Amino acid sequence: MKHAWLAIPFASLVACAAPPRSAAEKPEPAPAPVVAPAGAKSKPESEKVYTVVALQHADADQLSRVLMAAVQRRSNQQIVSDSRTNSLIVTCDPDELPALLKLIAALDIPVKPS
Repeated sequence: MKHAWLAIPFASLVACAAPPRSAAEKPEPAPAPVVAPAGAKSKPESEKVYTVVALQHADADQLSRVLMAAVQRRSNQQIVSDSRTNSLIVTCDPDELPALLKLIAALDIPVKPS
């Protein structure tokens, strides 16, 4: 069964929510990141990127704690877990997003039982 992503406007932000999925379904790719706040008056240093990353193997709660510890020196980055969809909500500067997504992909791998 296919599900669509849902974009939810909120003030000057747009949040993207992933639908619940069964274990048999492959996750759909996340929509492109949304830059906020919107409007011509925003300054580049105040822009943030908000994106939802659906995890395939890692536990969202555990991975968010690991990632926040890894980026704790950067107060402009935030990673929140959504255990219901096993997803991470990533907030950061636009130029930092590729590195965070690469780090998430490197950690969201199957773990062989010992």
